[in-house]
Amino acid sequence: MKNNLLLTIILSTFIALIAGFSAALFINTQSSSFYDYFGAGPELNLNQYEYMSPGLIIQEPRKVVVNQDVKIEETASSVRASILKIFAKQASVNYAYNLDSPLAHAVVATTDGWVMALWPEDPRLEQEDWENDYVLIDSNNQIYEIEQIVISPKESDWLIFFKLSNANSLPVRRLVAESEIRAGQSVLLFSAYDNIALDFLSGKQILSTTLSSDSQIYSLALSINSAVSPYFVFNLSGDIVAVRDVNDNWILAPEIDTYWRSLFVDKEINQVFLGINYLDLSRNILAQQSNKGALITAVVADSPADIAGLQKGDVILKVNNLEINQNQNLSLLIQSYRPGDRITLTYQRNEMLSDVTIVLASQ
Repeated sequence: MKNNLLLTIILSTFIALIAGFSAALFINTQSSSFYDYFGAGPELNLNQYEYMSPGLIIQEPRKVVVNQDVKIEETASSVRASILKIFAKQASVNYAYNLDSPLAHAVVATTDGWVMALWPEDPRLEQEDWENDYVLIDSNNQIYEIEQIVISPKESDWLIFFKLSNANSLPVRRLVAESEIRAGQSVLLFSAYDNIALDFLSGKQILSTTLSSDSQIYSLALSINSAVSPYFVFNLSGDIVAVRDVNDNWILAPEIDTYWRSLFVDKEINQVFLGINYLDLSRNILAQQSNKGALITAVVADSPADIAGLQKGDVILKVNNLEINQNQNLSLLIQSYRPGDRITLTYQRNEMLSDVTIVLASQ
């Protein structure tokens, strides 16, 4: 009896080992290494098993490879939820808004109803009753009335900020930092008819040699591989990289951030004033100069920079200990503060380093 029981145990163990070995060979058929044939490989690519039964159970896989198309479609769906369409308001309840032909598009800025719209013409030329002339429609086809508007004070851009009535829990996209905008990264381009295309950034460049600390909008531009002119550019996580207005001007996420933070606090757009023009040394090479910092080319009379004693020829190296380099533009750093904020600039003059404290004014 004991011998029969022992024989049964040995036979059962042998059959189990054969079954396990066979399963390992099946799972790793597509593997390239001998090590993977014994079930120890780190990856299981489900996309290779088109015939796989829906009843398949995978226990403790080390890594599951998911089709990129699925991830992109998920991100595209979440992005569409943050974009609203703007239409001229119609009095008739029987009027049908054509969702393929909006007047303009807007992206959600706050969960409680602030959105930023790319207007098709200079809004300063319009004398309209904005709150009663337009409505916005989201991806769920909900229609929103307008409660309040703020028009950008910059004549170079045609941005309008609408506060929607009875809006809550709107999906907000994160604004990326300038250091996260890199050549070669994959992006999603949102354009007309709700099209979202996968592309990549070819580069990022400053449009002018001489820059202003107080006029950062359109100081940077993106190069994309596609011929499409997108309204919005997102990274593969659905974060906002940039918007592009009807004049084909780029507004990068850090520049948008200067608007949004001012709007949230003051309910209007107040931009700071330092008062210098400068040369970005990370993109220009001067003899016997560092490739970092901002070389002052002019100081505005009676500006905070002038009052603090900054001079033409000084090289600003840091703002509140943040180094100015190819990933941190001086104007974007300055515009990240609000009027009345106190900042410390580290600068070089005649090979001497100094710090100066400046109270920023309002433009």
